[in-house]
Amino acid sequence: MHADPSGLAHSLSPVDLPEPAMPLEHPLRWTSIVIVVATVTLASLNAHALRSWTYELAPGASAARAVAAAETWHDLTGRFGLNRPAETVRNGWQGLKARRFETQVSPAAPSSRSARAYSSSASG
Repeated sequence: MHADPSGLAHSLSPVDLPEPAMPLEHPLRWTSIVIVVATVTLASLNAHALRSWTYELAPGASAARAVAAAETWHDLTGRFGLNRPAETVRNGWQGLKARRFETQVSPAAPSSRSARAYSSSASG
């Protein structure tokens, strides 16, 4: 689809938009820059997710290389403190999950009854 030479007022857009003050000189370059910046940001601040994803790959030589690369990347981003925001959010979430009401039993200490249920179901 090509842009309408008479402007946005005559285009197929369902939204009435004013004419831009100055059109983008190189829209493809702008889009490419946005994609690169987003990719670098995600790769830098989401190294833990990349590492977790590689752990789930099927075992093999290429998966081992991917895990090694992800571990290296995670360590490198950790040296610059880029893993700290994700760790802070994760620790906060774990802290919220660990909160209990006064009458609620902690899940860390299962009752002997539930422990027997798990052991008998596991043995078959």
